[in-house]
Amino acid sequence: HESACMDGIPVFNMVRKCLPHARISGFEGVLNSTTNVMLDCLERDATLSFDGALKVAQDMGIAEADPSADIDGWDAAVKCVCLAQALGIAPSATLQDVRPVEGIRGLDGAAVQKELPKRFKLLCRGRREEGGAFSLAVTRELVEPSSPLHGVSGSSSCVTFFTDVLGPLTVVQTSPTTRDTGYGIFADLCEACEGLVSRSKAAGRA
Repeated sequence: HESACMDGIPVFNMVRKCLPHARISGFEGVLNSTTNVMLDCLERDATLSFDGALKVAQDMGIAEADPSADIDGWDAAVKCVCLAQALGIAPSATLQDVRPVEGIRGLDGAAVQKELPKRFKLLCRGRREEGGAFSLAVTRELVEPSSPLHGVSGSSSCVTFFTDVLGPLTVVQTSPTTRDTGYGIFADLCEACEGLVSRSKAAGRA
C-alpha cells in the first residue's frame, strides 16, 4: 500500500500507471524519518549525543517510545521489501533477503559534523541482477553533495528509480505530516474500491 513507504506519495501507482512497459531495475532512497531527523540534529550540534538526538525526535513526535526498529534499520528494511515486491524487482522478497541491515547507533554530533559537507544517511537500496537474482540492503553511508539524496532533511523522504527506458527518476516528499499519511490511506482505499467494482463488473459479464 502507498502509505507503507512514503506516506501519501503514490510511488507504486506512479510506476504502474505512468511508466507503462518500463522495467524497474533498481531503487535507492532515504525512507526513514526518525533517523533522518536525528542525523539533522547531530549535524547542527557537535556536542549532542546519540541519546540526545533521539530525545529531540521523540519530543517532536517523530520517534516512537521504542525506536529500535527505526534506529537499527528494520523499518527501512521493511520498506525495501515493499518496494521490491511492488515494483517487480523481487515479488517474493522477504526481510531475510535484506543484507546487510545497518542502523545509526553510535553516531554523535562530533562524528557527524566531522564529515560535513558529506552527510550521513540511512539508505535503502534494491537492485535487479542478471538471471533473476536481486539484492536488497539498508546501509549507513556518507552521501556526496552531488547526490539528490544529500538535500533530504528532517522528516522528508526521497527515492530514485532506475529503469530501462529513462534516466534516474527521483521523487521527493518534503516534511510530511499526518495529513499526508491520511491521504495515502484514502488513496489505497479508493484503489481497493475500484478493484472491487472492476471485478464485480467482470463477474457480471461472465
